[in-house]
Amino acid sequence: MQIKTRILLAVALYVLLSVADLLSAGSVEWEWNLLTTAVAMVLSWFVIEIVPSSNRQAS
Repeated sequence: MQIKTRILLAVALYVLLSVADLLSAGSVEWEWNLLTTAVAMVLSWFVIEIVPSSNRQAS
């Protein structure tokens, strides 16, 4: 995954979490949204980058 794609995905996840937080609670918890975005980025990086390459090597 290219760096631009990673940044775009992180920004999109953060905005989505902030909007969902605003709609559900009426306020935005910035720290929690940043932490959740970071965890989601690590998980998506793992799934997109590591899992497919390990499947190719096993074949």
